[in-house]
Amino acid sequence: YTVINECGVAVSTTTVNVISGAYAGESGSLAVCSNTTDTIFLANIITGAPQGGTWSQSSGFGGIFNAAEGTFTPTSEVTTSTFIYTISGDGNCGIATSTATVTITTQPTAVITYSGPFCITSSGSQQVSLTGTGIFTGGVFSSSDGLSIDEATGVINVEASLPGNYLVSYALAAAEGCLSVTATTQVVVETCDGNGDDEGCSHGYWKNHTNRWCDAYTPTMLFGSVFTNAPAQLSGLTLLQVLNQGGGGIYNLGRQGVAALLNACSDEVSFPEPYGNDPQSVINAVNMAYASGGNAPGVLATELDILNNLGCPLGGTPSVNKNQFQVYPVLFKENITIRSEFDFETDVLIQFYDTNGRLLQQADYTTVNFGEEITIILDFSHASGQIFLVKVVTNKGFSTKKIISDN
Repeated sequence: YTVINECGVAVSTTTVNVISGAYAGESGSLAVCSNTTDTIFLANIITGAPQGGTWSQSSGFGGIFNAAEGTFTPTSEVTTSTFIYTISGDGNCGIATSTATVTITTQPTAVITYSGPFCITSSGSQQVSLTGTGIFTGGVFSSSDGLSIDEATGVINVEASLPGNYLVSYALAAAEGCLSVTATTQVVVETCDGNGDDEGCSHGYWKNHTNRWCDAYTPTMLFGSVFTNAPAQLSGLTLLQVLNQGGGGIYNLGRQGVAALLNACSDEVSFPEPYGNDPQSVINAVNMAYASGGNAPGVLATELDILNNLGCPLGGTPSVNKNQFQVYPVLFKENITIRSEFDFETDVLIQFYDTNGRLLQQADYTTVNFGEEITIILDFSHASGQIFLVKVVTNKGFSTKKIISDN
């Protein structure tokens, strides 16, 4: 400051110090995989972070946070977490903050399956069943030479492939801090043309000749206990009931699957590859088709239908005798008695239907022998003169009789 007058010149000086504002660096983030246990230095996530600040955690659970060291070590139950770096400015310049985010990415897993074996002549395009955890989509499919497969979708063009046993792979690249993942499965492509020695009995034969079933499977076994991926519409029915079902898709696969199962387990039927005399291979194929959904059940049903009709060597054997029990009184009031006339020991399922085919009541009995009598109290409503059907299912077949309400 300068003053000039007749006395001369006077000068005084003052100094203004400009102090830089507080700066905590540029916020950043780091993606790590859920299975990592490496210690993370949080300052490395923030760009240009000066020393001398303090750390605090603002969100997230799990892991070991060391505020004094500015480190974070993930543990098994860790979630995405956010950390605040705070630094104070000089003088009255206040404070500044920046954020370090540790994003936890679930380690992907992947499982691929197909509903094969496939027949070249009838399979067409086959979809893959892809399941997993984390971000498991977006991988690449590949196979050994001879199998026509779309690397992006995993769809197999069976008709453009060669017969053989193929290893199909699905690869996920390393991403978001997680390692790469590879899943594999076997795919079998067959010609299914059959030859002079191949045999197969139709579902119509097996439902009318339950006395020719192998010992491993009985008409009263539940479909869902054999084929564990069976849909709800079929799982609670017996094998014999499924053979008698109409309809396509899942129902057709049910019929053809049971027939193929019985062909494969029979010592008298030369069932063709890829099943041969291995019932478990039939079970695996049917389960896979039901799990895959879409058109897979219908496609496999068509293939099995071809094999089940290659020619039955058991033709000419008598059908099961339908008159295997007596029921009385035919004109009933509250209860009826079933008298067995089976010439074998068997488990028995007794069912009551109305004339519209609705199941009204049923009961199971074990180890029933010839001449045994079973009295059942009927707990469904009925009017005088109303007709009902009594169905008795044994290990070797079933029989049906009519009864009439006397109320």
